[in-house]
Amino acid sequence: MEILFCFKQFKTFIDNNIGKQFNKKSRPSIEKIKRVILKSPVINEDETPITVNGKIMSSIGVFTKEVSLVDAFKNRKLESFEEMGILDRYIGTVCHDHNNIHTSFVQSKQAECNFHILRYCKAEYEVHKRESIKEFMDYLLELRDKVDTYKLQGKTSFTEKEYEEAKTEYLRLLSKWNDE
Repeated sequence: MEILFCFKQFKTFIDNNIGKQFNKKSRPSIEKIKRVILKSPVINEDETPITVNGKIMSSIGVFTKEVSLVDAFKNRKLESFEEMGILDRYIGTVCHDHNNIHTSFVQSKQAECNFHILRYCKAEYEVHKRESIKEFMDYLLELRDKVDTYKLQGKTSFTEKEYEEAKTEYLRLLSKWNDE
């Protein structure tokens, strides 16, 4: 896997000659990585705050099985995601952490990361102790285990029937939680 970290927003790094040379020489590699990402049917995106010289910034990462690109921006606003030059051009499925910024990218399909969903469910369960939440979390973990087993068997997806059954049960448990 090719990994490249961009430092264009780290002013103290870029202001020196080494930083300027790195920025200039890495540009073709960054564009190549972006092209690979844009061709992928599914990508993963995650944003996290970072501290640089005492200032809070935003680190945005976009990942496929082949490549990863992480860039730093002044803030977590839509403009930062657009400046990265991927999500505003991407037309496949983006798996992410329920960041509402993604609703701005209407040309792509949105999928929420199950690990993030599990984290939200766990917090909700710890507060409200609702059995329907626990049942939903257990089902997500069951699906995860099934996927892991399939990977070990060399399978790459559920059958259409398995997918429809999983979707039906997922929506049933979600509805049960909602009703509760």
